[in-house]
Amino acid sequence: MRSCANGFQDGSETDVDCGGGSCRQCPLGGGCATGGDCVNTTVCIGSQCTCAAGQSDCNVIPGDGCEVDTLIDPNNCGACASVCPNPLTCVNAICQ
Repeated sequence: MRSCANGFQDGSETDVDCGGGSCRQCPLGGGCATGGDCVNTTVCIGSQCTCAAGQSDCNVIPGDGCEVDTLIDPNNCGACASVCPNPLTCVNAICQ
């Protein structure tokens, strides 16, 4: 019997207990066949959920994907923990 919580990759799952359209989306680093198999802010590249362009996993919690937009976040401008000095803002990953 197939289950999305049995600790196995079975049925249409693209990784263990995730993906494939019938189970929850896979976290960052999880297996995938399409972008729909991955949590928001991640994309499917080379059969693995990876951060989308301009996104980073700054809190190192795979389940919430790549939660930071490093193109506009002044506390993570261009990279995690790269803080723009006040009163600068982050535009296209550059403090301005």
